[in-house]
Amino acid sequence: MKTTIPPPPSHIHQEQSLGSGVIVSADGYILSNYHVVEGADEVKVGLPDGRGDVMAKVIGTDPATDIAVLKVPVTNLTAVTMTDTDNVQVGDVVLRGQSVRRRADGDKGIVSALDEAVWSGGLRDFIQPTPRLIRHSGGPLIDTEGRLVGINTFI
Repeated sequence: MKTTIPPPPSHIHQEQSLGSGVIVSADGYILSNYHVVEGADEVKVGLPDGRGDVMAKVIGTDPATDIAVLKVPVTNLTAVTMTDTDNVQVGDVVLRGQSVRRRADGDKGIVSALDEAVWSGGLRDFIQPTPRLIRHSGGPLIDTEGRLVGINTFI
């Protein structure tokens, strides 16, 4: 018996990755994770204000810190307020922003370490909450006043 394998279709649409991000400017800049956009031909962003999905352009990435900067062609977005991370201290309460509305009690932690060396490259300037709050990477890590402290990473 001979088996014939048909040739692959000329175009296959495949969703490569799902992730989240945080709007950091009213004119459409978004921070997310490198691993979310890595190798993507297209990046589509679902806006939280009911405007639907829009195509985003990857402006820049830093694989070493797992950060990606995206830009959507939309204005008048509600951006998160950022804080100076020099003010973050061990013992501060932090929240994983994605689920604050859903289950704030399960998504809060205490900053347990700052400037932790991560990976073998000795990268610095990371905030480590305890317990580890990263269930969905790319979303905001916020303080109790609702200000952006960082971007969750290392899923």
